[in-house]
Amino acid sequence: MNYALGVDIGGTKVAIGIIREDGRVMKEIMISSNPVSAEAMYGVVEESMETIWNQNEYPIQGIGVGLPGKVNRKEGIAVYQNNLPWRDFPIAERIKEKFLLQNVLVDNDVSTAAYAEWFAHHPVSNETFVYITVSTGIASAAICDGIPLDGAGFSGELGLMYVKNYQEESSYERLENISSGTAIKKAMNNEFDAKQVFEQYHKGDKKAIHIIDSRIKSLADGVYSLACILDPDKMVFGGSIINNQPFIIEKIKCEIERLVIPEQYNLLDRLYVSKYQGNSGIIGAGLKVLQK
Repeated sequence: MNYALGVDIGGTKVAIGIIREDGRVMKEIMISSNPVSAEAMYGVVEESMETIWNQNEYPIQGIGVGLPGKVNRKEGIAVYQNNLPWRDFPIAERIKEKFLLQNVLVDNDVSTAAYAEWFAHHPVSNETFVYITVSTGIASAAICDGIPLDGAGFSGELGLMYVKNYQEESSYERLENISSGTAIKKAMNNEFDAKQVFEQYHKGDKKAIHIIDSRIKSLADGVYSLACILDPDKMVFGGSIINNQPFIIEKIKCEIERLVIPEQYNLLDRLYVSKYQGNSGIIGAGLKVLQK
């Protein structure tokens, strides 16, 4: 068996795991981020990697790293992250120097999560696969015939798409500003976080119901637009909002049903919930570097 270190870096936490080539997580740790400066943030990453490295009894063939925002995959550079203090930060080079391992891969975190879910959903040849994450933000990634569609740097930024805001009716906004966890919290004047808004929703609170249902409708518009462009064989949904509220998938299906033409109706049978849930990031990062 081959093993890799999978690293998932975010603005609030860093997750690291030992990933086996079949996708199994052998060991995992999580530590809070420290985004006060570039070096402080990297220090947290290195410290947590060193902790699991020193506890590890498996032979590590590579290190895969997923992080938000724009990444120079070829050079292993964190180009721009809006929730991290890195600008053109040479993270791959620093990791290679520290751990004396040349097989280091750096990629966008949604792309690494997408790779894990593609692997978990038993890909077949010539298949087009799309992964959508709905969490603090909204983004997507596509894989066609086993090859990620990376674009020039901002491929898959579904959250930047302009859609109708059904709560306001007359306005069009970026999807991330309507349907993300951050947007849901803001819609309640920051009195509740997204989790609490959903709790109110399930209790029958009319305001929460209006906010959530209208924002699911906007999300469905974005999903349908993406489906019209790529016509994927599978669309998998993850991220904290979907993972904690899987009923949203059925709501999205109901909304898409009003949009599709008859020839697209089978799209409703091609929407799935994440299999790896919160571990998609570390698993995908590990699997990607093993397939490098």
